[in-house]
Amino acid sequence: MKVLDACDLHPGIGIKVLVQKSLIKVDSDGDFEMHDLIEEMAHYIVRGEHTKSPEKHSRILKKEDLAYLCDLGADAPPMETEVLRYGYLDLDLSHVVANMKKLRWIRLFDYGASSFPSNFQPKELGYLELQFSRQKELWHGYKSLPNLKILDLSSSANLIKTPDFEGLPCLERLILEGCWSLEEIHPSIGYHKRLVLVDVRYCSVLKRFPPIIQMQMLETLILSDCHELQQFPDIQSNMSTQFENS
Repeated sequence: MKVLDACDLHPGIGIKVLVQKSLIKVDSDGDFEMHDLIEEMAHYIVRGEHTKSPEKHSRILKKEDLAYLCDLGADAPPMETEVLRYGYLDLDLSHVVANMKKLRWIRLFDYGASSFPSNFQPKELGYLELQFSRQKELWHGYKSLPNLKILDLSSSANLIKTPDFEGLPCLERLILEGCWSLEEIHPSIGYHKRLVLVDVRYCSVLKRFPPIIQMQMLETLILSDCHELQQFPDIQSNMSTQFENS
């Protein structure tokens, strides 16, 4: 099999060509049987003709690109970014992401302590994962993210309170597992009509879960190892929900 160097690949190359050249294997679910060359090729395709302008990339996957964007600061131009993903991070992106109006997917670990600014309003954002975040508060006050379906803040040990959920009408899964400093869950959660799963296990200082008023879609509420929880949540609506509490 001929192995192509990433620099030889044209940005417009298709998946079918890669399969024909035996560079990737597609199974019945459409997954790729990704190695290092394929990953590098993916980065090359994403960069396209703007290899030195990460602000024009649809996906930001490398630390050097994130560092470049941080250097631009709050004066950075509007960006084309749709996907922001990186592992453990020692950069503060709070002001950078405010210029990413097209974001659909964020997955970052060890995010900095700064809350997201008021102009962070990616209307298309559907997935927000900030595991091991150092933030005390995700953002201040009300924020409208009408397409957000998954919010994962697990192991965010500094998080003290959750955001207002009224601006997240499509939220389906809320994961707060291991938020050991969490003291307050915003009362708007009890009126949320789309939540299916809420996981607050190991929130060891949480004393109260808000009354459940209109959570008709809720299927699973996990409260295990919340040792300071003073009472089981007050349920004021008819629902068939699986609870886990210990």
